Amino acid sequence: MKKKLIAAIAVTAVAAISVTTAALTGALDNPAELQKKGTLAATKGNYEDAEKYFLQTVKHYEKHEGTNSPLLCKPLSELARIYLKEGRSKDATLAWQRAIRIQQEQLKPGLISLTELLNGLGNTYVFDGKTAEAEDVLTQSLAIREENLPADSLQVAEAKNSIAPLYYSAGNLEQAEKLLQQSVRAYEKTAGKDRAVTAEAKSNLAALYIARGKFSQAEPMLKQTLSIYEKTYGPDHPETAMICNNLAELYRARKKYAEAEPLYQRALTIYEKSPVMSKSPFAATLQNNMGLLYLVQRRHSEAEPYFKKSIALMTERDPNSPSLSTVLTNYEQFLVSSHRMAEAKEVWLRRQKLAAVLEELSNELCQLGEPGLGFTSLNRNGND
Repeated sequence: MKKKLIAAIAVTAVAAISVTTAALTGALDNPAELQKKGTLAATKGNYEDAEKYFLQTVKHYEKHEGTNSPLLCKPLSELARIYLKEGRSKDATLAWQRAIRIQQEQLKPGLISLTELLNGLGNTYVFDGKTAEAEDVLTQSLAIREENLPADSLQVAEAKNSIAPLYYSAGNLEQAEKLLQQSVRAYEKTAGKDRAVTAEAKSNLAALYIARGKFSQAEPMLKQTLSIYEKTYGPDHPETAMICNNLAELYRARKKYAEAEPLYQRALTIYEKSPVMSKSPFAATLQNNMGLLYLVQRRHSEAEPYFKKSIALMTERDPNSPSLSTVLTNYEQFLVSSHRMAEAKEVWLRRQKLAAVLEELSNELCQLGEPGLGFTSLNRNGND
């Protein structure tokens, strides 16, 4: 992967976000106070309320400052982060793109502030498996930061942490590991070893270690991350649930099923407490992971409900999702192992229809000059 020349990023001009006033009856009309409340709600894992506060902030600035005001960049970026935490990547992309457009038109000299938006958009593209788009914006972000900031700054560390998955996707695991290790060292030096941002960087490095089979190196990192998240966010926070899932995935890979099961169950319990997260792609992923855990133990009666719930959640959100194909494959495997061949054939036929749709979508994107849809991992690697 080569660095590209810095150029203005071409983004879609997104229409002003409208807000349902009925959902915000009695809300304050003070943007600073609204942003403060939104940040507090997000910190507590109450993403639904956070979204309402940030949307109301956007509405306020649109009304009093105009739809292209630079003041919109901050609430739009906060809103995009909330959308991504909820798994709503399309909404996150639109919010990031609008903020970038405003930044480029109104605040062109602010390169470092622009990289914060580029990094957020790049993380969203990584989430969606859009590696070409992600490489474009994340390469720009890293280049600007490396040119203008110390090598061990948090901003450079963040950019390296974000771009590492692209090297992983390209099969360059050594370079991805190198970048993540540099990121972790910078976070430890500048932010401190017990900070959530440092723990998140370690969690991403641990995920790479798991992919490379370095389980003994990954496990202590994930345990430390879980401890820090419990102290920082609380034991029932969605971010804590993410780490519970990641640690459980490690245990499942090591065939430590007794250790994995309570962590999966704990994460699912956390998600089910939230109206938003209970219907998120992360909850669907966790349902799938629990199904796989029971499947490898031949606990078929316990596995099936989780596969069915995962399929239902993914179908409701996006019936043409590549991730849905992955879960259907897992459920088909379950049915075959249960000797239910007629049902397995029905699932196989559904997968074939979905594959045809995905191929058609991919061809349409290629004709537009855009990369095709790729099958994405069911593991989530998010940034705070």
